[in-house]
Amino acid sequence: MQTLNYDATFVYMQGRQLEAMRIIHKSDADGERERMISLSGMPREIIRDRGRVACVLPDRSSVMVERQRARTPFVGDAQISSEQVARYYDFLLAGHDRMAGHDARVIAIRPKDQFRYGYRLWLDRATGMLLKSELIGTDGAVLEQVMLTNLKLLDEVPSAALEPSLGGEGFVWHQEPKAASDMGRAVEGDRNWKVTRPPAGFVLTLREKLSLPGNGEQIEHLVLADGLASVSVFIEKLKGSKQMLKGASHMGAVNAYGTVVSGHQVTAVGEVPQATVSKIGQSVQYIPNGEDERQ
Repeated sequence: MQTLNYDATFVYMQGRQLEAMRIIHKSDADGERERMISLSGMPREIIRDRGRVACVLPDRSSVMVERQRARTPFVGDAQISSEQVARYYDFLLAGHDRMAGHDARVIAIRPKDQFRYGYRLWLDRATGMLLKSELIGTDGAVLEQVMLTNLKLLDEVPSAALEPSLGGEGFVWHQEPKAASDMGRAVEGDRNWKVTRPPAGFVLTLREKLSLPGNGEQIEHLVLADGLASVSVFIEKLKGSKQMLKGASHMGAVNAYGTVVSGHQVTAVGEVPQATVSKIGQSVQYIPNGEDERQ
């Protein structure tokens, strides 16, 4: 998905929600460029150009521009070895199929505990390209699907194909402050914020400060991952009577858990079971360096 040139159409399905998008992707010695165009619902485009991401939103008359976070393949985190992943998931060959006109090998990934979802992946036998994925809940039901319906592998991608068709004239541009994205580097977060008792296998893979759109206020952002799944933890200083999330919440396959720690709103969110975000959210503590985090 990161090294091939292609023009593809895919659908995203979750419950009764169905969205279709076109994706044009180019990879060369200068890096990756990508354009995604919505084919259903409100018109919108997402342009990824090496270190920057621009979201053109005509219904809001706005363009959002921010630094592109570190990308890993659709499944897998480069910081976590396959041996570590295998401690918490079983990988099985589940037969053969055809998807988007391509012969595919089907891989089943089954979690070994209640803190993870399962997956089924359809991989192009010729290239290894991901043609379809299913996210499987703890009860065995399919929570969401992403499926290519058309795939054209290309030798070259014209530069014009990566330019937005939606004009930004007269739109409000929201750009991430330079302090948070200078030279593509993130601002390191406060190391005193710790997740002391995450589910087994989830390790800290990212710590940074993010700037909120509009007011530029900075919040702490931690990411914990097990090699397949990941959970983001956002830590924001409480101010005034702003409504905050307390307890559990969910939207489709995404679960969230909110609590208050040391005068800060802590929100854990990810495509993982509710038990996972709850355990992570309840484990966040502010522990100044030198103090025993077991206290």
